[in-house]
Amino acid sequence: MADKEISRSVLNEIQSRRLKEARQIDPTHGLQALAEYAPVSLGTIEHLLDLGNTPQELVTSFCTATLWKCRDSTGKTAREAFERAEAVRAEGRQRMQRDLSQAAATGLPVLIGTPRQIDWATSLRTAHLKHFPDSEHKKQKKAAWWIDHRHEL
Repeated sequence: MADKEISRSVLNEIQSRRLKEARQIDPTHGLQALAEYAPVSLGTIEHLLDLGNTPQELVTSFCTATLWKCRDSTGKTAREAFERAEAVRAEGRQRMQRDLSQAAATGLPVLIGTPRQIDWATSLRTAHLKHFPDSEHKKQKKAAWWIDHRHEL
């Protein structure tokens, strides 16, 4: 029968190493890697020690992750974050197509800026050009300009 004190120290070492390993974080990309391990108990360790395994062998084998799950800063898994990024890119491509076709139809330049700036500036420009169709500002391309000058128009 394996010594209970040795079995407990092996279990404590396994748990300690698992905690350290499970908290690996990549601050550059905001990803946290969470490890999943095979279940382990004091009885399992005692049994394996009785079978002739050394404490070091048990610590090494039980501290090897069976699976890694990555999560981003919002708690989404890597797959969810990737799918969301793909959806955002697809939305951006659709928005660009819409803006290009709208610009071609109206003869106005495509606005340059972030998607939110472009949406806001498009509505500001449309409202301004309803009242002043021959405005000298109609060729302004920067969305930020329309937003910055919205009170002066």
